[in-house]
Amino acid sequence: MSADLYAEATLPSDVASSLRQLLAAGSFVRSEVTGWAAASETGTGRRENQDAWGQRNGTFVVADGMGGRPGGSTAATVAVAAALDAFDDVEVLHPLDWSARLAAVNDSVILAARRAGHQGAGAALAVVRCLDGRVVASHLGDVRIYRLRQGETQLLTRDHNVASELNAAGRDPNTLEAARGKTAALTSFVGAPAAWQRHSLRVIDARPDDILVMCTDGVHRRLERHDWEVARTAADSQVLVDQLLQRAVAAGSSDDRTALAIRIGALR
Repeated sequence: MSADLYAEATLPSDVASSLRQLLAAGSFVRSEVTGWAAASETGTGRRENQDAWGQRNGTFVVADGMGGRPGGSTAATVAVAAALDAFDDVEVLHPLDWSARLAAVNDSVILAARRAGHQGAGAALAVVRCLDGRVVASHLGDVRIYRLRQGETQLLTRDHNVASELNAAGRDPNTLEAARGKTAALTSFVGAPAAWQRHSLRVIDARPDDILVMCTDGVHRRLERHDWEVARTAADSQVLVDQLLQRAVAAGSSDDRTALAIRIGALR
């Protein structure tokens, strides 16, 4: 993916930046969801789809079970259900509320994995909450959120993995022998001990005619700029997400694939 698709992306440690964004949110255009669609399919040769998604009352969630491990499907499914329950209210949340609710999601995944006998199961997770004219998003791991606006595609998140953490610290992961073969390893996800509960949080500048796309790495790892350019011309949200999955497969994706598109309009 081209580096110039990144736009104001955050890492889990960017709490101060997230707070400033929330305090400045009054200057953002007030918007609402006018339509959405999702598509998900099992990867080639996989026994089950370890991605999951859901939506309820303006909250959209996408999860990706980690690394094809046993319990990945359980972790992703429970993460989505727990997140929808955790954010199923009409409150505009303080950043600390987000932390507490995501911690509850994390606990739910740990408990479900333990009961199913899958120690160490986890999932990457992204949550987009559209409420009272404001769009707020949080993520852990490598489920990404993109913004499609006026012919441009911008990546709004940075993956929580070894490569991104090293780049943020000014180190080139390709030059470090200790990082060889580990750059895609997640540094933040749900299903981990409390010490690993780190998430990025941001208010999204969502304007009328924007489209937000949440997708797992089975989609975004294979897409190039021209793939997004084609998808943006889709007549509706369902066609858009279907095209993203199709183009990922055409580019060689064998992983589970999930994309969810949210169309934004002006708050009436």
